[in-house]
Parts: sequence; C-alpha cells; structure tokens
Amino acid sequence: MHFANFEITTKTKDKMLVKYLSREYDKNMKLKSNIHFVSKNSEQIILILPDNTKVKALCEKLGNLKEDTSLQFERYAFVKFDRIEETKKVFYYTHR
Repeated sequence: MHFANFEITTKTKDKMLVKYLSREYDKNMKLKSNIHFVSKNSEQIILILPDNTKVKALCEKLGNLKEDTSLQFERYAFVKFDRIEETKKVFYYTHR
C-alpha cells in the first residue's frame, strides 16, 4: 500500500521533517526506505532479531497476549511474543 512520496529534509534522534513530493508511486524515484505510520494509540515494544540485536519499536496496541503467540507485523515479518520486560512486550523475529 503506497501513500505518498516525501523527502527527508531534517532528521534528529526523535523527530523527522519531511517535504511532500507527490502522491503517485514512481519507480524512477529509487526510494531508499519506507516510513511506516502507527496511530497515536500505539505501544513501545522490543524486537529481538536473529543476531540477538534488540530493536526498540512501536506497534499498534495489542492488548493481552499469551506467550508464544505468533503474529505478523504487517509488511515486515512474522514474530513470536515471548514476555513482558519492564512495561514493554518482547517479540522474537521468526521469518519474513
């Protein structure tokens, strides 16, 4: 699903300013990355990658999950819920 094309003009640790370029998808733009939006009603999680790297991320609120529940983080990968660490849910990357 494509929304629009933006150019990042300024990027800091916790903020990004973008310039609107166009609405139509254009393969010739050779986009380098995608920005995924989540609603304000989101929660912080920890995702553990196959090389044991821990990534802090945001996802839509998931409510209560049972351990070992498998989920698809849309347009990213499949993950498995492992535990709650402090106040954050911890997921393990399983496959694309």
